[in-house]
Amino acid sequence: MRRRTIFFICLNVVLWSFFVHWIWVNGSSSMRGRKSGKLRFVDRILVHNLESGFAFSLQKSQKSGRWEAAWGDSSWPANAFAVERFYGELNDLFGKRKIGDNLSRCTHEVTIFSKNAPKNIKLNAEEAEAVLISANSSLSSGKISDDVALVGFLSSKIFSRVKDDCKIFKVKFDAGEFVFAKRNGRWFLDDLTAHLEVKCDLIANFLNEIFTLEAEGVCHSYDDPGQCNLSITLYGGNASERVDFLSSGEGLFFAENAAVDMFFFVEREKIFKIIDMARDLLKYQFFHALKCEDINVVLVASDEHFNFHDLKNQDKWQFTYSKKGKLLVREISKEYVNSMLEVLNQVESIGIVQDFYEEDKQFTITFSDGPDNSKTFNFYKVDEKLFVGIDGQGIKFEIKNSFCPMFFHILRSHAAKSEDVVL
Repeated sequence: MRRRTIFFICLNVVLWSFFVHWIWVNGSSSMRGRKSGKLRFVDRILVHNLESGFAFSLQKSQKSGRWEAAWGDSSWPANAFAVERFYGELNDLFGKRKIGDNLSRCTHEVTIFSKNAPKNIKLNAEEAEAVLISANSSLSSGKISDDVALVGFLSSKIFSRVKDDCKIFKVKFDAGEFVFAKRNGRWFLDDLTAHLEVKCDLIANFLNEIFTLEAEGVCHSYDDPGQCNLSITLYGGNASERVDFLSSGEGLFFAENAAVDMFFFVEREKIFKIIDMARDLLKYQFFHALKCEDINVVLVASDEHFNFHDLKNQDKWQFTYSKKGKLLVREISKEYVNSMLEVLNQVESIGIVQDFYEEDKQFTITFSDGPDNSKTFNFYKVDEKLFVGIDGQGIKFEIKNSFCPMFFHILRSHAAKSEDVVL
């Protein structure tokens, strides 16, 4: 008897839980359906201003199935929530209409293309204002222009066409124009004269920042958007898009996507953060984790040569110094070499140049890890600035001038028995 009672109690609990879940799912669906009018069956909503002749469509993309706004020859991803609110208000208004209502003073006509029940709704000025404000809560009462009505349905995301499938992108700013390409899961600074790997986390942070960037507002035209501070072009599998970041003399900052004739208002701090992140992509660490058994340094003007050779099983390196027929050979500790490598590992570019005169070369450093594996770095000094280039790469990187005294102090200490080494 007791077991039967427990069984019925458990059965009632299960049935009651199922009932509550059914009410929640179906009740919520019915509420959403009342407001959205089963928007999933709608393919397109055409909004036509009968007075101005301007028309735009809210439609589902054939590729992604997501909502987009289209007008003239342009299109842009739509704010799905605004579309849903708009459609819900239209349904409510349509349901309140009575046969014989005077529709002679209508200013707008909305056509709904639906698999279930296509509709054509005419709105007077007050009704059009009400449904448009319901879609965009930032609008206020009063005559709503065509541009403002359209903008209320647009997504605030600035980069909209190329996302996860971005394999190549280009940045252009005062330092020049640079292309980054992804191959086999790795990113490279890649153009006709350079092929250098870039840290994946820097690329990931940069792309995440631009893909999540949202506008504070949108306008269709602006008299003087100002100068371009940064241009970013993304290339995906089947699409590309370019966004220019501009600043006006009035202290306003814009992003202009070339896909549409619009300006997006963006916070100043967000634009400068993206510019800084773009510059960080050019901070190349030349000597990071380099493996070598020989390090050769040559001072071009004085024809001085410094060589460090790993003696393998001994915890020592061989140091060789030569200048004008003089030769010095001595053993040095691995600690000395490690101190030099530590200085080199800290070297990071602070700028990039693409045109350079080779006659400005001051010294070279060559790292060798076997007879067929070597890499040479060429150092140049121009107008008190220090630059480094890699053999086979056309571009040159600016590095901090303070590298020279640190590095050559180490060389002098190794060549203590020789003449002073002077750069």
